[in-house]
Amino acid sequence: AGLLGLIVVGTLGYSTAEIGLARTITLFTAASLVVGVAVDHFGWLGADVRLIDAGRVAGIALLVVGTWLVVQR
Repeated sequence: AGLLGLIVVGTLGYSTAEIGLARTITLFTAASLVVGVAVDHFGWLGADVRLIDAGRVAGIALLVVGTWLVVQR
């Protein structure tokens, strides 16, 4: 929370006005999942280390393709 929460809410508000709600939610969700994979892989913030495997790479690839399909104009 705190400053990070303020930045997230401000960014979401600005992005929604600029690119629309569906694109904003899609990008935010995709970014959150990719950051989650990185946090697991490196063990940041005290998380248990879960190394990136082929399944996670495939999932990220599908996520990127799906995000691109939603975000493209």
